[in-house]
Amino acid sequence: MIKEFIEKAKTEDILVEVFTTNNKTIQVKTRNKKVESTNTSVTKKYTIKAIYKNKVIKLYTDYIDSEKLISLIKENYEMLDVEDKTSFADEALACKNFIDTEVSVQQITNDLFDLYSLAEKHEEIHDLKIEYIYDCTEKSIMNDTIDIKDKNALHNFSVQAILLKGGIRKTSSFDFSFKKYDIKKFKEKLEEEIATFKDKLTEESVKTDNYKIILSNTCVRKLLNYFSFAFFAEDINKHTSLLWDKFNTQIFSNKINIIEDPTNEKLLGTTLFDSEGVKTYYKEIVKDGKFITKLYNKKSASEDKVASTGNSDGVRNLYIKPGNASFDDLMQKLKEGIFIENIQALFAGINKTTGEISVMAEGYLVKEGKKKKHLNMIILSTSLFELFNNVIEIGNDIEMNDQTCAGVSMLIDNIKIVGNKDSR
Repeated sequence: MIKEFIEKAKTEDILVEVFTTNNKTIQVKTRNKKVESTNTSVTKKYTIKAIYKNKVIKLYTDYIDSEKLISLIKENYEMLDVEDKTSFADEALACKNFIDTEVSVQQITNDLFDLYSLAEKHEEIHDLKIEYIYDCTEKSIMNDTIDIKDKNALHNFSVQAILLKGGIRKTSSFDFSFKKYDIKKFKEKLEEEIATFKDKLTEESVKTDNYKIILSNTCVRKLLNYFSFAFFAEDINKHTSLLWDKFNTQIFSNKINIIEDPTNEKLLGTTLFDSEGVKTYYKEIVKDGKFITKLYNKKSASEDKVASTGNSDGVRNLYIKPGNASFDDLMQKLKEGIFIENIQALFAGINKTTGEISVMAEGYLVKEGKKKKHLNMIILSTSLFELFNNVIEIGNDIEMNDQTCAGVSMLIDNIKIVGNKDSR
């Protein structure tokens, strides 16, 4: 169908490239060991790029109808002409061997129901939702000379719990993703999380002061994801990036190395090429604290007269290079301070232009290298530059929960925590 469209358009002096995404999702929602809903959906979408009479046209459609599309292009090419004049994909790539096992809805439901037994022993857990989503995306690009394909899938589990005790009501949630369906590993993760759920019922805070802290891998992942736009040439050139004047300069501690590796099969965001057909590759963006690589799509690369870095769809598998210390090692080196477990409301509490951060946080007061009191009435008040420049040591506990960014725990010195207690 697509090949015939390309050939037919060619007879009308129209060059065509078709980018296809084929997405399948399976979703199972349960609540208190009852099925709330199940849903399976399959969607296919096409992005068509055409060149006709020196005009570049982009069309978006759910189906391919050669006659209608050719007629639309010929009759409206001047009106549909777009600013982006980037070329077609031109590199032939070998498709990787994608292996994935799709699990039946009945098996998923049985597995989710089995997880509820972990919470039944805890009377504080008043309401529990467990959800599973399978998300598989196949993409392809075809033009007169190229036919390339790629495929990737994620298995995501999410949990939301309402806890009640002594008139205090708290909501706790987390999610975890795998490249392959692994209910056993998720069960282990859920057991760990349930052990900390009840801690969240406390209302402890601390005195406003500067502390030595550990920032969890979850927090680092969220911050890296939020600030990843800053590495893009388009934002740098518009001066909307907080790094617009910092290329080839030292921006962070020399302990910080930020890498993007979409080719890494062990991480969740593996992809062979971006939506413009540019091959992805391993790249060091920040090396020893120095910002050395800007990220490009074809349009921004053309403006700077360089090659695209394959980032027309954003970042995939972006992470800070792990160190050698385990989380327990970091806790022992912290000794006295605060472990920031999670941060919230990033959109309201972060200035993307300056890097200033003021977000609600929760975690633990640490004494003698051990978690002592749970804290959930505190604010992390700092900046991205201060956090990544005050790093003492980086952990080896890399965690990834989506296809964009991964995080590692970091031991950091002299960070302001805003609390509401008069004394420690």
